[in-house]
Amino acid sequence: MKLSRNVCTVAVSLLTGMVGWAAGQSTDREASLDLVREHFEYFNEHDVEALTDLVADDVAWYTIEGGEITPNAKNSEELADGLFQYFEGVPTVSAELEHLHAAGSFVVARERVRWETSAGKEQSQASYSVYEIRDDAIQAVWYFRAE
Repeated sequence: MKLSRNVCTVAVSLLTGMVGWAAGQSTDREASLDLVREHFEYFNEHDVEALTDLVADDVAWYTIEGGEITPNAKNSEELADGLFQYFEGVPTVSAELEHLHAAGSFVVARERVRWETSAGKEQSQASYSVYEIRDDAIQAVWYFRAE
């Protein structure tokens, strides 16, 4: 099920409010932004080891779609397994950050993922994600399915 533009707008508004609430937290804003940027660099290199070095051992990764939250990984090993499978299934995938906003321990990202189909057609989709940064590592990610 695809999220409507209105649902995404409401979700991002709520998350931005959460980010605003977290503004008093101790995590350095620029360091949090840099960590998420680094995550995207390693994603584009398909470097699973480097990606998992950026996350906490007990990282939690969730997908939000149609009002439901699905846990995708509950630790760095599960995340690594999922990333290996993803890169194997979509070997041409790359991502770019279209927008980042940080406050406190949270970073909200609008990202665009591109890949090529087996027929050679380029595809693209944009989505939002929220990263929780604690102790210089990605502690949790909430990924909103693309429209």
